Amino acid sequence: MSGKLTVQEEEIIELVDKIAAVEEELNRVTELFMDSKNELLQRKSDLQSKTQELETTQRHLQEMKLQLVEEECITSAAALETTEERHHDAANRLLNTVEEATKDVFGLHSKLDCKKAVDQHNADDVFGKNE
Repeated sequence: MSGKLTVQEEEIIELVDKIAAVEEELNRVTELFMDSKNELLQRKSDLQSKTQELETTQRHLQEMKLQLVEEECITSAAALETTEERHHDAANRLLNTVEEATKDVFGLHSKLDCKKAVDQHNADDVFGKNE
């Protein structure tokens, strides 16, 4: 009987050691699980933060694109306005040149008419005195 008790005590000690080893392994696995869980939570938090940052950056990018399009339109309109002003100035200079040329042509015609009248008058006087 004492031999049986000794065997049972040894089995109990062996089982207690196994339980201690299993509990130690369980603690280690639980600790690894908790570390992994904490790391997962941290990564989820980082992901949410980066996702929000990305969304903010995308909104900012869209706003910048819109602003760029608006600035291009404004720049284009300003360039068009400048071009129109130059064309208007050139047209005014051309009109002034045409007006001056027209005045010169009218002046020339007036002088030619006057010369013709003088020549006619002189011709009449010369022919009139000779007859």
